[in-house]
Amino acid sequence: MKRWLGPVRWFALVALTVQAIGQQAIQAKPHVQSMIVADESSARAVLTQDSVRLHLPLRSTPTGVLRPSAWLLSPDNTASKAVTSDLPSGSRAVDLELPLPRDKSGAVESGIGWYRIAYRLV
Repeated sequence: MKRWLGPVRWFALVALTVQAIGQQAIQAKPHVQSMIVADESSARAVLTQDSVRLHLPLRSTPTGVLRPSAWLLSPDNTASKAVTSDLPSGSRAVDLELPLPRDKSGAVESGIGWYRIAYRLV
């Protein structure tokens, strides 16, 4: 039986800070041809039982393949494994599903509400 996170943890996670790593607008690879910038004010992170679903709208449309990646950062800045996908040309948003961090017993980390989301657009 899966354990559902309580409303306090859920609210704390919804209040996550989406944090850009490095510059806000990272110069894309040559095959992308333009600066790709995320619209962080419209970003959403939704907590489910097993993951965090990240929706990150883009202010500009990539003209080539974009390879976004995202990961969770613990309160002590320990990064989880990055989730990466290939975004086709013309896409207007990045949608990634980040697995929740678990402790040694396999339970969801108790301080999940304090985790942050980091991402990179390359």
